[in-house]
Amino acid sequence: MNTHLIKGALAAVALALLSSTPARAQVYANYPDGTILIHQVNFGGSIIDVRHVIHGGAKFRIGVGEESYFTSPHTYNVSESEVEAITNSPRDGTVLQARGDHAVYVIFGGRKWHIPDAQELEYYGGVGAIRTVPESTFVSWMYLTRPGTLVREHNTAAVYVIFGNARFWVPTEADVFYYGGWIEVRDVPAGSMSSMKTKPDCGTRLRERSSGVIYIFNAAGQKSVIQNPADYDWANLRVVPDGTLAAYPDGSFFCMN
Repeated sequence: MNTHLIKGALAAVALALLSSTPARAQVYANYPDGTILIHQVNFGGSIIDVRHVIHGGAKFRIGVGEESYFTSPHTYNVSESEVEAITNSPRDGTVLQARGDHAVYVIFGGRKWHIPDAQELEYYGGVGAIRTVPESTFVSWMYLTRPGTLVREHNTAAVYVIFGNARFWVPTEADVFYYGGWIEVRDVPAGSMSSMKTKPDCGTRLRERSSGVIYIFNAAGQKSVIQNPADYDWANLRVVPDGTLAAYPDGSFFCMN
């Protein structure tokens, strides 16, 4: 393997990361679960109240017609800027159920993981842990997982790291520690890993831990080598365990909208 290529690519990564602007950190609300926050906005010349309910430190917009279902003695009028600063992604371990729906989910890495039955629900705190959120805001964005999230089904030993909303097996303890150690591993419901993709999102950039060769993935889950690494957005580069990328076929880069 060309060691100059490896060293050059890694140096480019380091320089780009050092010069990049850090992403804005998530801000959790300092309110207890069930708190209602109200702020006013100008909509077409009319001033209207916009309501959110807080669960797991995150805000959930209360839709028109749902106001009567979400009331609380902890109701506060706040500024629009305060609400905008609050994350949409609840804390790990938050158990949620949309109003009017029987399905229950636990949040890890910003993603909702389905809890299939009462036995699994007990593992996450039982019925008393369920927080009800507006039907209108429990939407598909909760299937987008925070890059680098480490997960395993709580009844199995296999650990996976998630990049590009796809799972990658973490085969060794050394790899686990590379991603932050066992303290970072989140136990998701039994059977839920089957719902995770194995092909990363189109445009995902990956390299293996010991390699400087960087690949970009297309819409079919095929990889192609990035020939001019300095031209790419290094903030979106992800590192997977050695040997991971051999399973993906080569192809030309393309994305479909």
